[in-house]
Amino acid sequence: MGFLDSIKKTLGMATGEFELRVQPEGCHVGGTLQGQLVLHAQKPLNIFSVNLELLHTFPDDHGYKMQDVFDGLVLAERISLQAGEKHEWPFYMEIPPQVAPSLGDFGWKIRATAALQGSNPITKEQPLKITMSPIISVVVEAVQSQFGFTYREAGADEECIWMTFNPGPSIKAHKRGLEISFDEQEDEILLWVALDPFKQSVIQRYHGQYDEREGSIEIEIEKARYSNGGEIDRQGIFHLLQPLFEI
Repeated sequence: MGFLDSIKKTLGMATGEFELRVQPEGCHVGGTLQGQLVLHAQKPLNIFSVNLELLHTFPDDHGYKMQDVFDGLVLAERISLQAGEKHEWPFYMEIPPQVAPSLGDFGWKIRATAALQGSNPITKEQPLKITMSPIISVVVEAVQSQFGFTYREAGADEECIWMTFNPGPSIKAHKRGLEISFDEQEDEILLWVALDPFKQSVIQRYHGQYDEREGSIEIEIEKARYSNGGEIDRQGIFHLLQPLFEI
């Protein structure tokens, strides 16, 4: 509850209060945001509409924080509630694969609004953590648990997610650093791996996918091949990436 809402409740001015219940399981890039919105009426309410909005926060070209309505739902129109009554609405929103997760300056919120007859609207805004897609999460896990790197930092823009890693003790004598960038689309993930240094034999093997200027190799991950009914083929991802990390 916000500070002003708390004052209103103390003074007996509050008309109602929202409760947002978000299920975390599908709250990832390419997943489904779902949950329940509950409105608790503290006075008799005549409601014009109940709306739910998914808000995206991001920096503009000058670094200022911006906020856009990414998606929205009308959950109800023209209803009445008595004092002490509550009403619950389930909600579902698709999270496209092309969006950035909650990372760095990129964030997400969910906002509920009830437009009332004769009173100010009831609102509730809640931060929302949208995680990376399951396949990208497995790639990041493999880099750390299988290839000996430790996470350093990450960021995102409208084009891709990027992450940097430091070499762990087992590979410090052979590698100086790693940067990975991801661009997720509907059916595939483009992955750019910049390993410092690649072995010459790796560059030769991937000569058609190697960008000398960027020092990176491009890998395409077909989602249908590595994801089946929500289950990720971890061994398949490992075998796809393993040749890049030759010591």
